[in-house]
Amino acid sequence: MDATDVLAIVTAVATALTVGISLFSLQTARSAEAVARDADRHERMPVLICPSTGGTTTIHNVGKGPALNIIIARGGGKLASDDAAEISFDQLARVSWSSPAHLQPIESGGTAAYEWAGDLVVGLSYTDALGAHYTTLASRYGTKVFDGNA
Repeated sequence: MDATDVLAIVTAVATALTVGISLFSLQTARSAEAVARDADRHERMPVLICPSTGGTTTIHNVGKGPALNIIIARGGGKLASDDAAEISFDQLARVSWSSPAHLQPIESGGTAAYEWAGDLVVGLSYTDALGAHYTTLASRYGTKVFDGNA
């Protein structure tokens, strides 16, 4: 093995290391960007909860941003007897919702009361200020917030 062969091997190893480090850096940058994007979304995320009392449904926005394009609907069936924490987004998306109504926006920290007789299960679909969708499921067995529109 002469000096030319050794130089070629060293050059190949150095190139491979450079490519590996570059790929690692790119992946790290993408991960950091995803974390920053999620943090930004959570800084503006509305979170609606709605305990129902009699014929009035009161909705509270306990999140950090305004809730827009709010739709409320009644659900039932298996949702009425399941623990909300155990319900998946797929199950929620297969529910037949009834009596939908469009509501006014609710600012962060705001509350709105509606003469809308709640049911065993209430669903709220809404967006944040930049159009990201969220869904809240509320029943006597808990409340769960989902990313996405069921």
